Amino acid sequence: MGDLSVTWCKDLGLWLMTYDSRPPAPRGILFSYSRTPWGPWSEPQVIFNAVRDGALSKFIHDPNTRPADGLAGPVIGKGKANPKPFMAAPYAPYVIERFTKLVGSELNLYYVVSTWNPYVVILMKSRLQVEQLLGSGLSMHYS
Repeated sequence: MGDLSVTWCKDLGLWLMTYDSRPPAPRGILFSYSRTPWGPWSEPQVIFNAVRDGALSKFIHDPNTRPADGLAGPVIGKGKANPKPFMAAPYAPYVIERFTKLVGSELNLYYVVSTWNPYVVILMKSRLQVEQLLGSGLSMHYS
């Protein structure tokens, strides 16, 4: 688990958590929810993956793209004067609480992610289907 964001969703009466995963977990931005901020939390699900969702060479630099994607840099860190060889990855998925709303049976989750290469912040939106389960509360899944 990397950088995380926990926020209250009044529409659902649930705490929502987004975080970036670290190996050996699945790569990407993960999402969980809970009735209380201390848990238990739902099983995490990947709501954004740079490869699956086609972000590489669109807004996240991929040094393996030919011809070059033109996205390299700027980056920060010692020894990073030439950003071209550094593969980027999304991180720091911070939820924007006031934009996150339930619309019918769909939760529109707004958050930002940093891409590291180039070192920018991107506004993201994930749609999660909310299902009412008989006797056991709610279930949300990304589709």
